Amino acid sequence: MSPSANADHRKVTRARVLKFSVDSQHLPGLTDALDLASIRLAEHPDFRGLLGLQHDNGRHEIEVITLWDGQGLEDTAAESEVSRLLIAEAVDLGVSSKCYEVLSFDPGSTRLPQLSAHAS
Repeated sequence: MSPSANADHRKVTRARVLKFSVDSQHLPGLTDALDLASIRLAEHPDFRGLLGLQHDNGRHEIEVITLWDGQGLEDTAAESEVSRLLIAEAVDLGVSSKCYEVLSFDPGSTRLPQLSAHAS
């Protein structure tokens, strides 16, 4: 596969963002759940990645961003809603969910092997 074809294959066009807060005691379980979610989501051909972010201000503010191309965002909407409801029940707070169009995505150094191979 040429470098440009590989770049098209890994294109990121959409993102789903879940935002919520969680107590410290639930944080280890959350990271385990995110690892399992990433493995499960990776089975979808349009899944491009999962990023979990935390900001500690006494109560951990969490953002979970899943990256998609093609129909992945739509195909996983029902599963995402079930996950949102389960998280809301577990953290006893609301969980917001929004979908976005990705304006720009640069995978960073993961491109270096492709660029070196192309330059050779």
